[in-house]
Amino acid sequence: MAEVMEEDENRAKRALVQAVAGILVGVGLVFTGYLSFMLYARAFPDTLKILGIIPAALIEGSLATFLVGSFVWFAHGTQGTLAKVFGWAMFGIVALNCVVEFNQLTGAEAGANEFIRLYSYWGVPVVIPVVIGFWKAVLDADPTIQTMRQRRKIQQSMQIAMLHSMMVALGTEDSRAALGLYGTRAADEINQRLRGILPSPQPSPAKAGEGAGAGAGVVRGSNGHSEPGTVKGGPKA
Repeated sequence: MAEVMEEDENRAKRALVQAVAGILVGVGLVFTGYLSFMLYARAFPDTLKILGIIPAALIEGSLATFLVGSFVWFAHGTQGTLAKVFGWAMFGIVALNCVVEFNQLTGAEAGANEFIRLYSYWGVPVVIPVVIGFWKAVLDADPTIQTMRQRRKIQQSMQIAMLHSMMVALGTEDSRAALGLYGTRAADEINQRLRGILPSPQPSPAKAGEGAGAGAGVVRGSNGHSEPGTVKGGPKA
C-alpha cells in the first residue's frame, strides 16, 4: 500500500514538473517568436509588415512540433533520427535569428562579426525553405507513407507482369488462331443482330400490281362459256 501511494505521489510530481516545463517552453517560444517576427517584418514596407508573422510562425511552430513530436508522432529509425537532428538544428536557427535581431535593436558591435553579417545576408532568407525541406525529409521517412509507396510499387509490378504475360501468350500460334476464330464469331453475331434489327425489303407498287393481275383468272362455267368477273378460287361477281 505504501509503495502504491509513493508511486502516485511521484507521478503527481512528474506531472507538475512537466506542466511547469511546458509553460516555460511556451514563454520562450512566444519571446523568440516575437523577435523572429520583427526580424522578418523588416523586409516589408509598413503596410505589409504583418507578413513577417508567416516565417516566424513557420520557424517557431516547427521548433515546438519537433519538441512535442518526439513523444507522440515520430517513429524510431530514420524518421526519429531526422527529427532529432532537425530539432537541434531549429534551436540553432532560432538562436542565430535572436542574435541578428538583438544586434539590429541595440546596435551592438556583434553586427561587425563576419559570420553574423553573412548569416544576416544569406541565412535569414534561406532558413525559410530549409525548414520546409526539414519537414519534407521527415514526412518522406514516415513509415505509413513508405508502406503506401511499397504497395503502389507492388501493384505496378503486378500490372507490368500481367501485361508481359499477355503479350507472350498472344505471340503463340494457338493464340493467334483463337483470336481469329473469336473475331469471326463476333462478326457473325453482329451480322445476325443487324438482320434482326433492319426491316426486310418491301416490293414496289408496280410489282405488286403485276402480282395481283397474274393471280386473277377466267373460270369457265359448266356450259363451256367463260364467266367474266369470276376469280379462280373466289366467289362469283
